[in-house]
Amino acid sequence: MSVANTHITDLFYQLLDLSEAEKTKYLKELKSHQVELYNKIYPLLFSSDLESLTHIFGVSALQATDKKANFSDTYIDKYHLSYEIGRGGIGVVYAATRVDKTFHQDLAIKLIQPALSHLIDKEYLFQEAQALATLNHPYITKVIDGGTHEGSVYIVMEHIKGCTLSEYLATYALNKTKKLNLFLKICAAISHAHKHQVLHTDLKPENILIDCEGHPKILDFNLMRGISDQLSAFPITINAYSHDYASPEQISGSPPTVQCDIYALGKILNFMFPKLPISQGDLNCIIQKATRRHALLRYSSTNELYNDITQLIACRPISAYQDQPFYSALKLCQRRPIQCALSTVLIWCGVGFYTPLIKKNQQLQIEKRASERVTRQFVRTLSQIKESPKSKVSINTVLKHTHKAVLGDPGIPKKTKMKLLRIIAPQTTRTESTKGNC
Repeated sequence: MSVANTHITDLFYQLLDLSEAEKTKYLKELKSHQVELYNKIYPLLFSSDLESLTHIFGVSALQATDKKANFSDTYIDKYHLSYEIGRGGIGVVYAATRVDKTFHQDLAIKLIQPALSHLIDKEYLFQEAQALATLNHPYITKVIDGGTHEGSVYIVMEHIKGCTLSEYLATYALNKTKKLNLFLKICAAISHAHKHQVLHTDLKPENILIDCEGHPKILDFNLMRGISDQLSAFPITINAYSHDYASPEQISGSPPTVQCDIYALGKILNFMFPKLPISQGDLNCIIQKATRRHALLRYSSTNELYNDITQLIACRPISAYQDQPFYSALKLCQRRPIQCALSTVLIWCGVGFYTPLIKKNQQLQIEKRASERVTRQFVRTLSQIKESPKSKVSINTVLKHTHKAVLGDPGIPKKTKMKLLRIIAPQTTRTESTKGNC
């Protein structure tokens, strides 16, 4: 028997099913490897005080005494219970109808376990039911009425005709956007509950029904899990949660907080997208942030999670990635691919058009500077001739001197130098060239 991630309640019932020899062997191994857990479970196995077990385990220890209770085909007040729909952590739910002939109404009635009704003041249970009744939200199952029957508190709710989230996803091939929009509705419902100081604490696909119009309905809010501190006066803990969707602190027995529901929402989002490719980095990041092991590292509220999903659908930056370089530009390209593609084409066209012009302008500047250098050399040569009036120098000699100066000037580019040399070539060179051609 593995004890990894095993809650003490589950471990207790697993040990009860073992033979004495198996139980002794297991306890010996447990004492060697997990002393703390051994010290918790050992006294419980040999305790015959049902009330003390209830105070430690919550209603789970008492459910064994009521598992065979069946109220099918029973009349309670003005309601007829027809058949059992399902059993939750603190009660049993039956399909029901009104029988007072005022009007026809399909309902669901949740009967709180009698043991829980005896242990906790009924007035308190009604207060918690009233808190659920204030949750007037289209994606939360409406609480309509309540009362007592044979010592048990019952709550009357609307009966949702549909399928669970897991069945819905298995039946319909929803694309990414439709799944995210569906999750947004679930997130909005939980956010509404949190605003009214109500926690769910047992969010899972089985507690989310999808109606015939494709809208979610959140079921089975825990009656004993308000955000306020009023529970501190009660020594009883209601351990109604599912291990696959419960946060680490919830499993360890810490008081539930908003972050417990956020953790469950992250797990549900992961359930809706079980095999994410690497390209879905934003969605992976949201799931990882919502399901951090440490509560303080998760989203601080359901609104933050809701906003990131909204940003993801709109291809906008999410809060967890905003500090990444080029991330905002990437999201802009994803959001407006056509505009970004056109902008890129225009930029490249501009580069292709202006690059030759720039190069041509640079070449003209080089040739201009070279011409200025030749002009200065020519003027310098003439000045030298002028200073020697007795010397008779022909134009051809001046051109030869200039030709030689240009030829030896390293500051003039080769192509420009060739052009200038052709222009200022001495007359004799041209004549010889002409004769050679003849």
